Amino acid sequence: MNQTSSNTPLFHGYRGLVAALCLALSLISLPTQAAAPEAKKISISSLAVMPFSAARSRIEAETTAKEIASCPLNELCFIEPPPQETGSEALTQIHQTLMRQRLADRVVPRQAARQAYEMLEVTAGDTLRQVAVRFGKELGVDYVVTGTVWRYEERVGKPMTAESPASVAFLTMLIRVADGMVVWSKRYNKTQTSLSENLLDAPMFIKKGMKWLSAEELASYGAERILATFPGH
Repeated sequence: MNQTSSNTPLFHGYRGLVAALCLALSLISLPTQAAAPEAKKISISSLAVMPFSAARSRIEAETTAKEIASCPLNELCFIEPPPQETGSEALTQIHQTLMRQRLADRVVPRQAARQAYEMLEVTAGDTLRQVAVRFGKELGVDYVVTGTVWRYEERVGKPMTAESPASVAFLTMLIRVADGMVVWSKRYNKTQTSLSENLLDAPMFIKKGMKWLSAEELASYGAERILATFPGH
């Protein structure tokens, strides 16, 4: 993780703030043709969010979403059961909230999803795909959102100064219950930096209140960003 010096300020001086604000405005006004093409839209009648798994660091660089979905839980892809500090619970709740905002009552309530997951008979040789399909069938839904988190490091210091920033990395997947296919996936990998180090972070600072974020706040911002490309409607 990139380290910052002790008590790193959000930005260095008035000029840094002005530059950050100007850049943020320019990013907002970029022409639409510069954006990546949208994924094919998927009509979703019912969906459930399955608890995220803790993944080992080797997933970060090279492993694809389809390979992760096919990885047995007793191999190197997953840590079972995940320790609390992995952020699995936080990422699950964040996605539950964002999916409910998008799809309303087509998303199974969190408590019902949790109960269904806890009742599943999961063996070490099962893959994430197999577990997601059984989970979806148990709840009678067409799609399952789940994923893996392989880095969830909390900020050290205060919101306005930090000795070390928050850092998160996770992958979100949309799995079709009928055949277990990963129909969409997106990953987010971010260590917060000061505005003086990276002006491209200006929109995040502005949206989140000009401060150093907690790990949960950074994860929430990342989930919002990647779900902007979510194909379900």
